[in-house]
Amino acid sequence: MRRFFVNDALHEAPDDNENLLEVMRRSLGLRAAARGCNDGTCGSCRVLIDGEVVHACSRTTGSIAEHARVVSYEHIAQREPVVAALSFFDRERSTRCKLCVAGLGVTACALASARAAGVTMSTDAAVGTAACMCTGRGSWRRALAVV
Repeated sequence: MRRFFVNDALHEAPDDNENLLEVMRRSLGLRAAARGCNDGTCGSCRVLIDGEVVHACSRTTGSIAEHARVVSYEHIAQREPVVAALSFFDRERSTRCKLCVAGLGVTACALASARAAGVTMSTDAAVGTAACMCTGRGSWRRALAVV
């Protein structure tokens, strides 16, 4: 049985082969992260594990270290870097379906944390392979530029 924290609450995953995204959505009721591409490239399923951005759709609970800290969009949605990036996203009408909003928020939080710690990280590095399926990577780059 794997034990890790999700948004500061201890969670026990009895099956190491469970998909992290499905556990978060079905077992824990955290529905902001979504399944978009099924291979981790779109970014709509992004969460933080011990401060690093990961794609929950391509992770099993067995791949998470014992007592690791998983943070979802729901836990960070009101933090300033997330609010700033999403406000820009809304003003520019950067997305139509809003499937990627949670992933963008998680990425904004990680980028702001890295920069606050003195780590030089470009917006392109933060975006990585993620892209709004409606409008592409440019919308993410422009939104994260305000972080």
